[in-house]
Amino acid sequence: MKYASLSLAFLVACSNGSNDILIDRGMSLAEGVTITRVAIYQGPEATLAENGVAAAPDLPLIAGRDALLRVFYEAPGRAGTPVTARVGLASEESFEGAGTLAEVSAEGDITSTLNIRIPGDALVDSLDYRVVILDEGNGSEEALGAMHPDEGFESHPLEPAHVFKVTIVPYVYNADGSGRAPDTSAEAVASYRERFMQLYPISDVEITVHDPVQWSGAIQPNGTGWQEVGFNLFGLRNSEGASDDEYYYGMFNPSASADQFCAGGCLLGVTLLNNDPVTTGDPNLNLALGVGFPEWVEDTMLHEIGHAHGRPHAPCGQGLDPQSIDASYPYSDGKIGALAYDLVGSQLVEPDAADIMSYCYPQWISEYNYRNFWTRMDNIRGGGVARSAMPATLPGDLVFVEGDGKATWAASGVELPYISGASVDVRAGFAEQVEGRFYRYDHLPGGWLVLPELGEDVDTVSFEIDGKLHTVSR
Repeated sequence: MKYASLSLAFLVACSNGSNDILIDRGMSLAEGVTITRVAIYQGPEATLAENGVAAAPDLPLIAGRDALLRVFYEAPGRAGTPVTARVGLASEESFEGAGTLAEVSAEGDITSTLNIRIPGDALVDSLDYRVVILDEGNGSEEALGAMHPDEGFESHPLEPAHVFKVTIVPYVYNADGSGRAPDTSAEAVASYRERFMQLYPISDVEITVHDPVQWSGAIQPNGTGWQEVGFNLFGLRNSEGASDDEYYYGMFNPSASADQFCAGGCLLGVTLLNNDPVTTGDPNLNLALGVGFPEWVEDTMLHEIGHAHGRPHAPCGQGLDPQSIDASYPYSDGKIGALAYDLVGSQLVEPDAADIMSYCYPQWISEYNYRNFWTRMDNIRGGGVARSAMPATLPGDLVFVEGDGKATWAASGVELPYISGASVDVRAGFAEQVEGRFYRYDHLPGGWLVLPELGEDVDTVSFEIDGKLHTVSR
């Protein structure tokens, strides 16, 4: 979907009489005030109009998601005057925000603009709006600079509302005898939900907490033991009939605290980079893992599920594998690069914040990844997954390729949901050549190699990944 091509149209013309929707008795258009720009924030900033001319936003405008309408203006000689900004919709709903005029609005100063919150339930099929700046008292009806557009409503199409679905799977950690579980209380889930609503291009988020899974294997800070949890989560998601747009997130606390777990450096989360095919990824891999330590859990969750959307790393932070960095990321040092707005905290977010797909802090979402996330969601929801080309399951064998160069046979003769991945030539036994499919991890070297079912007579396979020859026995 190409957002720059959104069509613009003016709808019904308003007579002075119909301005009663926006201009009450005892109020009038603000004299000496000229609207210079109208911007909308459902996260990153998008321009609706500039100098009286409608613009085509290059971001998706999403039905059902709250928005902040920010009205920029010039008001020479009127600084300090209280005014009211009001937006009227073609639905005959109106919303307003009061403020005190500055001489001229400044991009980075939210107190210098007039700001109107529009609730998501007022945004249905299209945004058809007209905005005015009003003074108290009866003034001139000719102060048209304080109105945009001059006639009718400016119209911008909205993308369909989207409820984002996440199932949290808590793993009860028994390897140290603690039976320790991550926090999935109602209060914690509400906090996770808020973070998704801040950053992801969604109308709402539906978080389900799965029954706990008892786990006796060790989960180490260096990544040892993570593969096994990931394969378990993979099996859960695909055995429980999850929809294509449902993301499973495995969460655990392998130590009593983050300080203890990360004393010598640590892995906080991992998933397979789900970018094949680029448009939708493989829905069977809409899953991720991460620690449940309170200081890391939320951003780790959003970051890892971002990888499950096929998003590589934004270029900021120590320890990033150069191969994992998004070569198309448009801003230096992983910055978001433009203003955004926090719909939960009701404040501007500066352009020097780091993107959620980086390793730097504080984190927010760039317009680049906001758009990419939406495109992936839209492709999946719109039937972009080529199910006819995918068998429901594929009998096969699974090999884990570890970051330290080792490879281990993980499973044999199991029903594995179809995974696409990168083709790898595999020698099975002494002579037979078969095709394997390899999926890389996002934060660890290595990944999963899925093989066709080889049969009990084959007990050794050989293959090459990243220039290293592996020979693995059952």
